[in-house]
Amino acid sequence: AEENKEGQKEYLAILELRDGEAVATSGDYEKVVERDGKLYSHVINPQLGRLLELNESTLAQAVVVAKSCMVADALATAAISKEDPSEARAMLDRFRTGYRVPVSDYLLYARNGPRVVRLSIPGIESKSDRERRLERHMPATVVVVGSGLAGMSAAIEAADAKAQVILLEKEPKIGGNSAKATSGINGWGTDTQAEEGVADDERLFERDTFRSGMKGRTDYSLVRMLSSKSADAIHWLKHRHGVPLTVLSQLGGHSAKRTHRAPAVDGRPVPIGWKITKTLKDTIDAEYDGKIEVRCGSVVTKLLHSVDDNGVKTITGVEVNGRESIDADAVVLATGGFGCSQDSKGLMERFRPDLIGTPTTNGAFAQGDGVILGEGIGAELVDMDKVQLHPTGFIDPKDPSNPTKFLAPEAIRGSGGILVNSQGERFVNE
Repeated sequence: AEENKEGQKEYLAILELRDGEAVATSGDYEKVVERDGKLYSHVINPQLGRLLELNESTLAQAVVVAKSCMVADALATAAISKEDPSEARAMLDRFRTGYRVPVSDYLLYARNGPRVVRLSIPGIESKSDRERRLERHMPATVVVVGSGLAGMSAAIEAADAKAQVILLEKEPKIGGNSAKATSGINGWGTDTQAEEGVADDERLFERDTFRSGMKGRTDYSLVRMLSSKSADAIHWLKHRHGVPLTVLSQLGGHSAKRTHRAPAVDGRPVPIGWKITKTLKDTIDAEYDGKIEVRCGSVVTKLLHSVDDNGVKTITGVEVNGRESIDADAVVLATGGFGCSQDSKGLMERFRPDLIGTPTTNGAFAQGDGVILGEGIGAELVDMDKVQLHPTGFIDPKDPSNPTKFLAPEAIRGSGGILVNSQGERFVNE
């Protein structure tokens, strides 16, 4: 540590250890051997068959965090023997996933730039970076429309960034379709994958995503965003909110085990969508009193906005239940899709009339409210013919004609279930 001008200690880095993790270090420790005008360490570079050369750009120290002292020590020694920081980083990055004792953090130090190299997991923000980012925010009012997983996540993140949040839900209770989701949440490069020795990477995730959208339009930037942020989303749920996403399965369309869900309780599977939404609701109730106001039975009927001299529209708030106006610095629309919009004036009639009357597992609330609100002030719509009804549902023998079915999740097919037509014939590779 060094002292800055204010007399405060500044550290090269702070490494956080979770339960069961160990840290090991290896370095030259300034044990110097001089030969032919060059300085060498006592550490051997096995690739070159000589002692490690010492100068301002070569590695001076390597620190590795893993769930085994022996693994951490071996990797720290191997890293320092690489001599070059970039080569050491490339080696250690390979041990982040696909091994039962993965590397969870590391620090590589050279005496001159780049002085410090740290593990960088795509999409995952370090605690110190997050704290610095949140410190820059000014107080604001944020309205979030919709209280499924997206809406509650947005509300929590906005509140952490010093915003006063109003979460509006038109139904009597929060959760939406997120509470129905059962199979799990997909992500690559997670600590759950690493602990189970699952080798996965962004190329596989993105390839699988592209293939699943072959008959439609796939936006590369969105696929990239989904891929790079997938581990962060699971990390946030698992470590920030304690959702036990510790069970993996390989479901349809995936080339690796990357669908995360919770372990069974008393032999019965846990509906992971319900588990996540309940956990976030409990978090809001317990930790965000006075920061997040939840209003159920609140239908947003209009987006309030202003228009400048150039015709640019700025959202200024929302109208609720046709009579109340709420001013806001930002409005987040998280209202879900329109899979249950079945009436003659709904979005289904406009964009996919062939699906009218098709059974769905969507709740009756899935009417595309956010789409309608955005279009109402001139927002352009894309891919409106892509509608998720969900392909499988349980039929209630007492009410077989009910258009809303109880979800039969993807996990059933992932566990060996097959799909047959009315003649009992298989027609798809599950």
